[in-house]
Amino acid sequence: MKVEDVESPLAAQPALGLVLPWLTARDICTVRALNHVCSRISRNQTRAMHVRRLNHAQAIALLVRAFPHVQRLVIDVCSLKIQDLRAALTAVPGWTLRWLGLTQVWHLTDDLLHTLTAQLPKLQTLQVAQCYKLTAPRFTAPQLVTLHLENCLITQIDPATHWPLLQSLTLSSRVLTTAHARTLIKTQLLPSRLEQLDLTNCLALEQLVVDSTDLPHLRCLVLRSCIGLQRVCVASSTIVALDLALCVELKWAMLHLRHVTALDLSFMQQLEKLYLHSTALTQLDLRGSAQLQRENLQIDCPQLDHVLLHGSTVTMDDVRTSGQPEIG
Repeated sequence: MKVEDVESPLAAQPALGLVLPWLTARDICTVRALNHVCSRISRNQTRAMHVRRLNHAQAIALLVRAFPHVQRLVIDVCSLKIQDLRAALTAVPGWTLRWLGLTQVWHLTDDLLHTLTAQLPKLQTLQVAQCYKLTAPRFTAPQLVTLHLENCLITQIDPATHWPLLQSLTLSSRVLTTAHARTLIKTQLLPSRLEQLDLTNCLALEQLVVDSTDLPHLRCLVLRSCIGLQRVCVASSTIVALDLALCVELKWAMLHLRHVTALDLSFMQQLEKLYLHSTALTQLDLRGSAQLQRENLQIDCPQLDHVLLHGSTVTMDDVRTSGQPEIG
């Protein structure tokens, strides 16, 4: 009896189909080599490919030929030099990818990333993390919905970027400046239908302004841990969530947020001026606002009924609202 004719428990189509999404590329190749049945099932049913430690320029091309139906690709750690990396990425468009993740691809450049994404017209989600040679990436991605750029040294997004369907952008960069953030919001994101903007850990960001005419579909704005942020002005009739946690240097905030129901400004010991207007706000946390004075406080929130002021220099009388707040 031939070895390939022996029926393995893993060769059962339902079992193997359930296991494949959890395996790395190396594991899937091992399964494929077990017998003819596993080879056929893995070829037809592999939709996700996780490549760890890519160190061979021809590896992607071999995977494309062996598993032609992949729609989700993750490359996790790649030290290939620029020429070998270019050769490896050239094979990626052999798949019709809808999801692409690139982490610690050490020699990934702006040009390489643009060339790659431009050849993936069906791409909907792109996640890039810790690729430190990226500085001003350009995207030509007509179907892109979600973009995560995390812990890269990005100073700006190339002005020629095209992402008309973008709905969620995460940009975490310690070198993104106030000027480039303003250009991003005022110009580059305006044609999109952006609903979520996450600028967590943008350490160089000192001021952020979002006017009522900017980002008309925005629902969630995250500025968490922007430790250099000193002034923020947000006026929006669509935002339902604003995250300013750990913005420890924030001194001045002007917020017109029609649909936000809860706002946490706790432990902002540098906060000196607060102008807040919201017809929906019911909960406000100002604990630890040691620099905030009555003359620099203006709150117009008729639905406000729960206020936390422990450790703050302002009192309940200073919180000018139309209701009778309850001190927590």
